[in-house]
Parts: sequence; structure tokens; C-alpha cells
Amino acid sequence: MVTRKIVKSALRAHHMPSYLRHVEAYDMLSHGMSDLDFHGLRAHSAKFQYFIDDTNEFITMAKMQLYEQLEITYSTDEPKLIISGMSYGTLVSLHTILSGKHDFSGVVLVAPALLAEMTIMLKVQAFFAWSLSKLIPKARIVPGVNRDYVCRDQDYLDDFMVDPVTILKPIIARMGAETLKAMRALEVDERVEDQGSALCKLPVLMMMGSNDKLTSLTLCPGVLRTTCGE
Repeated sequence: MVTRKIVKSALRAHHMPSYLRHVEAYDMLSHGMSDLDFHGLRAHSAKFQYFIDDTNEFITMAKMQLYEQLEITYSTDEPKLIISGMSYGTLVSLHTILSGKHDFSGVVLVAPALLAEMTIMLKVQAFFAWSLSKLIPKARIVPGVNRDYVCRDQDYLDDFMVDPVTILKPIIARMGAETLKAMRALEVDERVEDQGSALCKLPVLMMMGSNDKLTSLTLCPGVLRTTCGE
């Protein structure tokens, strides 16, 4: 995991509100500028759990740095903490909440990738997911994001495509299997529907574009209704 104060494509200073003076960001394992889980192989993690562990560690580190600067104590005036994720980050965010390592006051899900619409190819690969993950864990065989639908703003898309931290290759077998496992874990986790759980007690804001072709406009809102008890 590596932290950085400059995010190249996704976030720029002029997008920030005037009252926001400090941003800390980190790149997930094997993504962006972070260390690799396996030498020479980007966008690879042996376990989805590593992303959760890194997120919890990052939050702990950020608290230690910022609380000291702002003279905040954990016992008396700890500020509210809202966790936000976009796309794959929403899957990491919900699992981070369910891990129970930190207390949150709200969650924002942007273009959530919590479930996948299963094409025939994905259904076949899902059936053999764990076998493929064991036999050929580093093979890039899982269809990735359709780059044509990343953004309708051509200037942004051009910038995104030439960003050296952008990964345009198919997803490897192990990551595909681990992602599927994480998605299915949410489907069967009773805490997702338990109105007394730490997750269901939180106010949730989900934002999706009406013409979003990368995440599911039919499946993800159902997850939100289940979580919110509506």
C-alpha cells in the first residue's frame, strides 16, 4: 500500500470544495503506485481480504496523523467518519464496514460494483472459478471494464487512457475468483439485512448514472433496498 497526495486522473484540485484543504489517498495493493503482491503482476491480489486490511490500516494511519494536527482526542471529540467508495471501491467499503475495525457515521456508494450481471462467458468462468484460480491464478482471462464506457467526456477518457497507473488488461483468474467470492459473501451475510447491524444503521447514499453501462442498474439498487430495509 502506498499513500499519495496527488491523484492523477480521478480527482483534481479544482474539483475540491474551497473548504477542503487536505486530501490523503492510497492505492490498493498491486494498483496504481502501490507495491505488487506478486512481482511484475499488476492488478493482482492473492486475497480480497488484503484490500480490507489495507483500508483499515490506512484509516488508522490517517486518524493518527490528522487527529494530532487538529488536536482531536479519541475519547471526547472524535469527528464523524463517512466512508465512500466508487466502483470496485464500494465492494471494499462495505466489507470494511462489516469488518468492524472502525466506527462510521455514513457511507457513500458511487457507481457500485457490488454484484455482476452474469453473461454466458462469466457464468462459465464462475462455474470453474476456483479451479482456474488454483491452476492458472495469474492468467488474464476474465473480461475487464469496457473502456469505451468509462466516461462520456472524451478529454477525460483520453487522459485516463494514457495515465501510467491505468490497467487496461483483462482481470486475472485469482482476482476474478476473489471478487466473485466477495460479492457472494455480501449476498449471504445476514448483517446486510439485519437492521441492528453496524451496516444497516448507517445512512447510505448511492449514486449511479442513468446511462451507466459498467455497473448494474438493476442489481445494485436492490442491494441498497435490502440494506436500508425498504
